[in-house]
Amino acid sequence: MKEFNVSKAKRPYIINVLLRRGIKYKTISETKLKVDLSGTQFHQIVLRATMEKASPPGIMLVLKKEKQTEVLQNEMLENQEKGIIYFIIDSGEEFF
Repeated sequence: MKEFNVSKAKRPYIINVLLRRGIKYKTISETKLKVDLSGTQFHQIVLRATMEKASPPGIMLVLKKEKQTEVLQNEMLENQEKGIIYFIIDSGEEFF
């Protein structure tokens, strides 16, 4: 297991992502976590946590570009008022 420094502000979001993905971690201190991940893998967790921290409260849905239809576009516009966020990605893209 490797130790990683985390900011106090992002820590709850990072832990939330780890828990959702079923990744075990150990708290070393308020600013350190011990996780069985590579640096690159942990960086992906941090990116996801950063995005979640920056997003307004609500539900986030990820759609592949080819699944986006006119019906979905109308639904997306209606749901924006409810705080539901959609991210449209290309088929080849990975979404952390």
